[in-house]
Amino acid sequence: MSQTIRITAFRDGYRRAGMAHSTKPVEHPVDAFTAEQLAQLHQDRLLLVEEVETSEGDGGADNGEANTGAAAKKATAKKAANKQAEGK
Repeated sequence: MSQTIRITAFRDGYRRAGMAHSTKPVEHPVDAFTAEQLAQLHQDRLLLVEEVETSEGDGGADNGEANTGAAAKKATAKKAANKQAEGK
C-alpha cells in the first residue's frame, strides 16, 4: 500500500502548489509535494483534497478517472453545498 493524494478542483485549470488541477479527481504521490505545498492544498477552499491508500498494483498515481467513485463525487458535492450555504 502507498499513500496518494486525490485532488479535485472546483474550477478546471485552477492552479495551486505549482500545477493546474482538474475538475476530475487526479491522484498524485504524497511525496510529489513539499510539506508547505500540502498545507496550501489542504487549506484551499477551491480544492477537494483527499488522502487515500492505494495498492501497488492498482495503477498508482495520476490515474484520475480510474479511481473516481461515488464517495469522491459525494464529497465534492457536499463541499460545494457547504460553500453555497455559507454564501461563498
